[in-house]
Formats: sequence, structure tokens, C-alpha cells
Amino acid sequence: MEDHGARRIGLGRKLLYAAVSTAALLAITEAGFRGAGFGEAVLTERVEELGWHFVPSQDGETRNGLPVHVNALGLRDEEFPREKPPGERRVLLLGDSITFGVDVAQEETFAWRLRDALARRGEQGVRPMNSGVPGYDLRQYLLWLERYGFALSPDLVVVCLYQNDIEISRRPSPYRDFPGRSLVRRTATYQAFERFVHGRMLPEEVDEESAARDELERLLDAYVGTEAIDPDLPLWRRKVTLARELLARLDRRCREEGTRLAVLLIPAFANTAAPDEPIKLFEKLTETLDEVGAPYRSLLAPLAERHPDVWLPHDSGHLSVLGHERVAEAAAEWIVERGLVPSPGS
Repeated sequence: MEDHGARRIGLGRKLLYAAVSTAALLAITEAGFRGAGFGEAVLTERVEELGWHFVPSQDGETRNGLPVHVNALGLRDEEFPREKPPGERRVLLLGDSITFGVDVAQEETFAWRLRDALARRGEQGVRPMNSGVPGYDLRQYLLWLERYGFALSPDLVVVCLYQNDIEISRRPSPYRDFPGRSLVRRTATYQAFERFVHGRMLPEEVDEESAARDELERLLDAYVGTEAIDPDLPLWRRKVTLARELLARLDRRCREEGTRLAVLLIPAFANTAAPDEPIKLFEKLTETLDEVGAPYRSLLAPLAERHPDVWLPHDSGHLSVLGHERVAEAAAEWIVERGLVPSPGS
């Protein structure tokens, strides 16, 4: 007669072997996908209309392994209360990956450097807040400010305007998260599987260029009005028209909330074959800023030398540590000269 105890032991060993083998296979698969470049260092979640924002209260890393802390407010910043304490003055920096600080440490971003640069010029008690999110555009700046930014009681809102911010792209549709998805999403295996499903198994193929053009048409109609736009205008002119309307709306919303809008113009010479293009683009956009009376500062001088050290050596479209320092110094000088933050107690 067969020993039931021995049978249970044999089954247990088989289950243990299967579990160990499965774990080893998953580890090898994960390592392979990470070697292929998959895996998210900092998690985002999809949001209706806005597109995406950072998952609050997380610690991740940049692509080159530097630490990233996203605080409870969803900002790449240190922890601080939503409610502004007495005597503190706040500068909210709206921006994309330039403001976020791609491949530089937290304390090396120009948002963090700006506080020290302002303090050296006698502006104590000013808190720059880094709301930069990679991939954001002008429309997302407006939506994020309305949904989250004004709740932080900024005294000054600074749009860090990079030249590709007029490229308004389609927003991904929101979806429901399943339990534990925030942990699973940290794996490269999940990201690779998700990309495969969206790229190979979805029934409809999306023409990205046509979809982006359709999105631009929708936004032009929503923000400007179709009747005001000549359909025969070149595409870039139509994008500039939308960008100018978004800047004007940002200024109006700031005035309604009792704060002030200012704009930093950041031309990226290192990633364009035609260095005059961003200058001409910014000239068009500053016509709107002149009309609404919003102050702006071009960072042409700090970045015009095209010194390779102001850009990341492996990524010519993003600022290096030196680049962030130059932006912070130029911004601090401008803010103090123009008196853009209110005096303490005012």
C-alpha cells in the first residue's frame, strides 16, 4: 500500500521545483527585456484629457541610474505641504523633460538650483516647485495648472517653454488599473508585453500622423474656433496659432487666480540643423506675450555658445548639470531684476 505521506512529500517537491523554475525563468526574461531597453524607472498614470501624470509618493531613477523622488503632490521635488505656510513665496515651474531634469540628479535640476541662486541675490524664503513632466506640451501645462497647480498657491507661474511645446499630440485613453498593477508596471516584462499587445494585437492600426493632425484640428476648434483658422495655412502656422491661444489663456487663468505668468524661452540649438528656426518660432509666440503683458526672458545668451557641456553628451536635446546651472542663474537674475515675486509680507 502506497504511503500517503511520501506522496505528499513528492508532490511538495514538484511544486517547489516548479515554483523555483518559474521564478528563474521570469528573472531571466526580466533581465533580457531590461537589456533590450524596456522598463519604467518612474511611474506615470493616465488621466482623462490631461493624458498622464506622475504617480505620487514614489522613488525611481533616471535612465542613467540617478535617484528620482516624486513627492506626495506628484512633483519631482522634496516633500512640502500643499498649503503655503506664512511668509513663504512660491514659484511654480511648468515644463517638460527639460524642467523635470532628464539624466541629472534631483539636486542638479534648475528648479533646485534656482532657490539657491535667488537666495544669493537676497530673495530668501522662495520655493521653486518642479512640476516638469517628460513629454508635456502647452495644452498639458494649462490643464495641469488648472487641475493641480493653482491649489499650490503659486505667487508666480513660470512656463519653461521648449521649442517642441507647440507639438500638441494625441492623449492616451484612460484605463482601469488592476490590483497590484503599480508594482507589476515596474517590470520590463510587463512593459514589453503591453507594447506588444498595443502594437500587434489591437484590431485597428492607428495612423499616428493622421491622428495627430485630427487632434490638432479638434483643439484648434475648441480653443480658437474653426472659423478663425484658414485651412490652407501651413501646418506649422496652425500649430503656432494654437500655441499663441494657449499662452493667452494661461495668462488669463493666472490673472483670474491672482497670480502672475512669466515665460522662459529655452532654444535647443544642439538638436536642430537650422538654429534660426526656434528663434523665429519664439518671435511669433512673444508677440502674444507682448499683447497680454506677460514678461518673458530668452535664454539665447546663456545657451547660444553651443558649448557641448551645456547639453548631455548622450542626449543633445536635454541639459547637462552645467546647462541647468546656467538656466537657474539666468532665471534668478531675471526674476529679481523684474521683481516677479512679491516682497515678503505683501
